[in-house]
Amino acid sequence: EKIAKEKARLIKEGKIKKQKPLPEISEDEKPFELPAGWEWVRFGQGIESMTNGIYKPDKFYANEGVMCLRMYNINKGVINFEHVKWMIVDSKEITQYSLNSGDLLINRVNSRELVGKSAVVPKLLEPVIFESKNIRVRLLPGGIFPQYANIFLQTKEVRAVFEGDAKQTCGQASISQPQISGLAIPIPPLAEQHRIIAKVGELMAICDALKARLNEAQTTQIQLADAMSNRRLRKEKQVVVIH
Repeated sequence: EKIAKEKARLIKEGKIKKQKPLPEISEDEKPFELPAGWEWVRFGQGIESMTNGIYKPDKFYANEGVMCLRMYNINKGVINFEHVKWMIVDSKEITQYSLNSGDLLINRVNSRELVGKSAVVPKLLEPVIFESKNIRVRLLPGGIFPQYANIFLQTKEVRAVFEGDAKQTCGQASISQPQISGLAIPIPPLAEQHRIIAKVGELMAICDALKARLNEAQTTQIQLADAMSNRRLRKEKQVVVIH
């Protein structure tokens, strides 16, 4: 009701366009029962706007201009600014394709295994736009937190939907705005969304620490094996010399 009220206000003020009603969620689309206070909704009900990114020929990519996020800059649920490129654009294009902190960036064209990967745009220190193989999703305030939506988009249930429904053309798969809007998402109260975001952050930090320890252990094991191998070689050389 809060989301619907906020959307009605924005439509009345002319800030967003009125959208077609989304279909009711069937029981088959609900993989599990929700706790009290939660609600199944179409993802599109909580979206203020969705926009595909800008397309320009290669000649507009340069070492100057405006930073442009491509599909390669979305990795494991976060924005990766390594190997970022800049694009020559005008002020109108900057306004149309600019990213704000808290926007969701969803990859719409990729391999079937990677299409639909997403990330939340962090705090930006300069204007940043996004390319045509990504979709910018701007959520209505006070309904769904971007970080919660990003967690949802990485679940195995959503991955199965994207991989199953993606259109395959010339070795690449694609998803559309209506497919994203039609996803059935379980929405908890805002306080519960906060707790879920915090808990997932804790668990991811633990996973990262475990991965780091495993990498250290593997490095130590390799170094130990190399040391033992070098020691064996030195002994063999000594035996040959004495002989």
